[in-house]
Amino acid sequence: MKKAKSCCFILGTFSQIFEGKEENFLTNEIKEKITQQIDYLIEKENISLFYTGMESGADLFYADYVLSKKEEFSLKLCCVIPYEEQAALFSEEERDLYFSVAQRSDEEIMLNRQKVLGCRRKRDEFMIKNSDVIILLHDTSVSPDGVNLQKIDKEKQIIVINPFNCRQNATFKRIV
Repeated sequence: MKKAKSCCFILGTFSQIFEGKEENFLTNEIKEKITQQIDYLIEKENISLFYTGMESGADLFYADYVLSKKEEFSLKLCCVIPYEEQAALFSEEERDLYFSVAQRSDEEIMLNRQKVLGCRRKRDEFMIKNSDVIILLHDTSVSPDGVNLQKIDKEKQIIVINPFNCRQNATFKRIV
């Protein structure tokens, strides 16, 4: 049986960019870039398996969008949870979305029972190792937190979405 082509979403420099109810131009532009990229990967690259790290904000937006396409394209979503109480400090709205995404996903992988040093980095490494394509939300003017781009297998496709370039209608930067 042929392995499904897969993709993960990694937050390179900031995990809280979507948190809260404030909708502004930048946030909407980033969401549009993420959805355009997911649509492209599904329709043109035949990606059918998506990994999410289940972080508040952008991660949950990405996961929820993938789930909205699940039936139409026979997609699978795998939630890679760094520790059991990850959602404990999320807002009520984000916690509800977290549990909704987890319930509708195809698989949950719990890496640790308790929060331990480096658990989020290990989650990201797990997702990168198991993905053919990595979508990295990252300000390219600084080094990504916990993601060493030099260590990623050269055969993997890395798509960088720079949230600060979204306002200038920047295109996706592909690093191979």
